[in-house]
Amino acid sequence: MTNKKDIIRQANVFTYSHQQFTAIEKRVVYNVLCRMDSGINVQPELFSKNMKFSFNWKDLNCDFKSIVGALDKLQTRRVVNFVDYENQTRGGIVAFPGATIKNGIVTITLFEDAIPFFLELKSGYTQFQLKAALSLDSKYSQRMYELLCSKIWREGGKANNMNHWRGVEISTLRDLLGVEVGKLEQKTQFETRVLLTAQNEIRQKSDIDFEYKFDEDTKAGKEYKTISFTIYPRQNGAEWHELKMEINQDVKTADNNTKFSSAVQMLASEYQFTRIEQDEILTNSKAIDKFLETALNVNNNVYGDIRNKTAYMRTALKEFLNK
Repeated sequence: MTNKKDIIRQANVFTYSHQQFTAIEKRVVYNVLCRMDSGINVQPELFSKNMKFSFNWKDLNCDFKSIVGALDKLQTRRVVNFVDYENQTRGGIVAFPGATIKNGIVTITLFEDAIPFFLELKSGYTQFQLKAALSLDSKYSQRMYELLCSKIWREGGKANNMNHWRGVEISTLRDLLGVEVGKLEQKTQFETRVLLTAQNEIRQKSDIDFEYKFDEDTKAGKEYKTISFTIYPRQNGAEWHELKMEINQDVKTADNNTKFSSAVQMLASEYQFTRIEQDEILTNSKAIDKFLETALNVNNNVYGDIRNKTAYMRTALKEFLNK
């Protein structure tokens, strides 16, 4: 078996490809990527024959039956599929023609024509942690983690405190995340099933965190055209906490759309209100203001050490709940 690396360097041509992996299939790909000797100006002879990679099936963190199903599907996936309308080009390839498991060892064959997409980094690459990527359970979380990590600017190997990905076309984002056409088309569905799921998982299991907002200036009727992200690497817990508190203070003077989005994210990630209670808060602008003010004070320890944030918040908002 090939030794694995803790940090994956993934070519951006693959990061920004169109993919339809399940979460388990993507873990297989991660286990291949971490065993590759990628680099700048990789030797051409590496592209003249298929490559094989082996690892223990337990590295996939799921049951054997699910792995067998994932390996079967993986051999049919068009994992590199790009479209350039300006230059009228389109390409796609089944990168993994072989996938076997024997005596507890998974062996994956990488097709020779797909090798440059994985090994050659001269056109840019995305760096992220293998452990974090493997821990994510949702395919949307996996892809969001990769995409956000690609936007983190690093100087001397150290990530900047704050990074941005602005004005992202929502249709493009859906495509990059692998959301099927005709699925999760309503804003609330996309936000709940994709954005908030990814945010919660990435926040709990990875080395980064992020905030997002739908861009008000691109709204047409009830539909938003673009979305923007702010990404925070979390290499130092104390520095991260201080930075996050500074960002949260800006919510107090934010517009209503930003306040609503902030409340939605905080309710989903930091509190355990019922769906009815969440609706009561989010449909009342005064309740949103009170919630945000109290949440910021709680995060800044204004009220001291609070062990049950939800119970405390429920008391603070009692005039708005159960009406």
